Amino acid sequence: MECGLYTGLVLVPHLLALVLVAFALEELLTVPLVEAFVVFLLHFRAFWGKTRRHGIPHVITKSKSFIRRLKNHHLTMLQIFAKAGGLLQAVRGMKTHSGAAKRWWKNGQGEFVRKQAGRRHGNVGWSRGRILRHLNGTVTAANTQRHKKLGKLLPHM
Repeated sequence: MECGLYTGLVLVPHLLALVLVAFALEELLTVPLVEAFVVFLLHFRAFWGKTRRHGIPHVITKSKSFIRRLKNHHLTMLQIFAKAGGLLQAVRGMKTHSGAAKRWWKNGQGEFVRKQAGRRHGNVGWSRGRILRHLNGTVTAANTQRHKKLGKLLPHM
């Protein structure tokens, strides 16, 4: 294949699958690239479930083990083809914060309890500004010991 084919070419996932089937991955990586380009492969599981709609032959999805692995891949993937020697880097896009999961925990009876995320939310706690914000003006709720102490110390801060 010639390098001109790759210059400034952005492939959508079904075209990339056809290219990977037609050429071995090793051969694809040895082709010198004129310009670096980025191929976004978003949610392969959702894409490969609709092969008939996208017009991909059924033989391609069943015959190649590499395509089958991509079919089962459910994470978002970003593949970068760089200039230097046709290097291929794969970066998985994973969620770093799962806030809703941190609101649930198991109590002593084995039941799951859900409350508002506060000090149990990893490295996130109740900020001093958030507590003091509720003490300004008319305080009608939450007469806890912490609020009592802060209310007494508030004029001196």
